Order: sequence, then structure tokens, then C-alpha cells
Amino acid sequence: LDQRSVKMAVLKKQLQEVDAWKEETSSRNNKLELEIQSITMERNDANYRAEDQKREVERLQKEIINAHMKLEKMETKCKEEARNIRTMEDRYIMEKMTNAELRKKICVMQGNIRVICRVRPLSDPNQYAQLKYIEDDKIVVDMHEFEFDKVFAPDSSQ
Repeated sequence: LDQRSVKMAVLKKQLQEVDAWKEETSSRNNKLELEIQSITMERNDANYRAEDQKREVERLQKEIINAHMKLEKMETKCKEEARNIRTMEDRYIMEKMTNAELRKKICVMQGNIRVICRVRPLSDPNQYAQLKYIEDDKIVVDMHEFEFDKVFAPDSSQ
């Protein structure tokens, strides 16, 4: 009977150890399941964020393409305007030359008298305040425009 009670005591102790191990394992399993759920939720959140970012990247790519198209249109328009400006400058030069030729003809008809204006350099730059505009054949002083055969600016050499 003693041997039997010793065996029973050993078996009870082993059963208690198994129960303790079972409880510990169950507790660990619960913790691991919670961790798996947490990680799964984080993964799902990351997937949603990745999808959102993917859509945002696609939107930005479309926006960039639209911006490039607008830029190309603007560059084309700018080149066109530059050509128009060059054409206008060429016309202006031709008109100036025509005007000069006509002035020469008028001078010959009037007796070859030419009127030339030289704006001399002044020691005080503030004195130029009245002088508004100087062109090859025009000068504007105090809102009055004067036309000459030739106008020499203050920085012209003698």
C-alpha cells in the first residue's frame, strides 16, 4: 500500500505539473493569438495605406502629365509670340528706313536743310528729369515731342 500511495503521490504531482504546463501553454497561446490579430490588423492597415498611396501616386502622375502638356502648349505659344515680335521688329525697322528716306526726299525738296539735335551731357543727372525719351529721330521734353532728322543722346561721342 505504501508503494501505491507513493506512486499516487508521484502521479498527482505529475498531473499538477501537466496542468500547470497546460495552463501556461494556454496562456501563451492566447497571447500569441492576440499578437497575431494585432499584426494582422497592422498588415491590413498597411495594405490600405499602400493602396491609398498608390492611388495618390497615380493621381500625381496624371497631374504631372497634364502639367507637361500645358507647359508644351505654353512653350509653343511663347515661340509663336517670339516670332511675332521678330516680325514686328522687322516691320518697325523697315518703317523707320522708309521714314528716313521720305525725310531725305522732303529735305531735298525743301532745299537740303537738315535739323540735328544733340543732347549734351549734364553735370547733374537730376536735370534729365525733364527729358523723358530719346530716339534716333525724336525727343520728348516736358510732354512736348520734337522731331529731328537725327538726335544724338548725351552718351554719344562727338
